[in-house]
Amino acid sequence: MAVVRTNLSSRGGEGPGEWGPPLRRPAGRILLVLLAAVLLAISSAGASTQTASEYDVKAAFLYNFTKFVEWPPTAFPAERSQLRVCILGGNPFGKSLEAVIEGEEVQGRRLTLLRVDVLHSPGLCHILFISRSERTRIPAILTAVQGSPVLTVSETDGFLEKGGTINFKVQEGKVRFEINPSAAERGGLKMSSKLLRLATRIYPESRGTG
Repeated sequence: MAVVRTNLSSRGGEGPGEWGPPLRRPAGRILLVLLAAVLLAISSAGASTQTASEYDVKAAFLYNFTKFVEWPPTAFPAERSQLRVCILGGNPFGKSLEAVIEGEEVQGRRLTLLRVDVLHSPGLCHILFISRSERTRIPAILTAVQGSPVLTVSETDGFLEKGGTINFKVQEGKVRFEINPSAAERGGLKMSSKLLRLATRIYPESRGTG
């Protein structure tokens, strides 16, 4: 079945007719969920790509981010509103991301995966993964979500400096991530100290006064 593409142009309800159905659940979900359950406990802040593909690991990190980030109540129109993970641009995950989050609930909210072509109402995504295919549009995309409770994630150099929140890096064969806590705070997001400790870099770096 073709991937559903959604134009987030109006608020409205949450039914399939408004948002498009979640992506179909593939095989292998159990192994990926187990991977997701342990990734954020890894003291090296990464997982080896020798035992899992790069995007399997990144998908598991995205899932775990939902457990270590708190969204403000205003980010959800109702008590049981879904928590939406969006991919803007090309999908590098294949089936990995949908396998990890499909049918899962975090903080009492069901996780839903959406593909996004146009971002008119940024607050409708709670996690927004910006693909490398959109790297030339990153400044405009980040401007569109500025001040909204959206956790922006990418894998492009300079993402944090442009105002993004979390950026993936592959270092020494391991998937790692760096964080801009100020970007999260501007959107009203609260990050767990556990998540911050696992980041390989916090931007902006503190400067010594000696």
